[in-house]
Amino acid sequence: MSSHKKEAYTWAGQTRNVSCMAQSEPAPSFEWQRNRQRIRPNDTFQIFSSGRTSRLQVWAYLYRVGMFTVNRLTEKFSVN
Repeated sequence: MSSHKKEAYTWAGQTRNVSCMAQSEPAPSFEWQRNRQRIRPNDTFQIFSSGRTSRLQVWAYLYRVGMFTVNRLTEKFSVN
């Protein structure tokens, strides 16, 4: 298991994409979380996954801060 933290910034009213890539066989499934709560696609968050890559798109408001985490099977990758 490996963990990588990365800070990401954007301006209010803009979107920010955060990506995760994982190598496994079979191809991984991903689960994105914000402050340990599962993210479901809505007006603020969109999730795009294909094969070994997943991308979280966040519509940034002034109060949209927190720890965003993506889980892939038994491996966990974190993004601040």
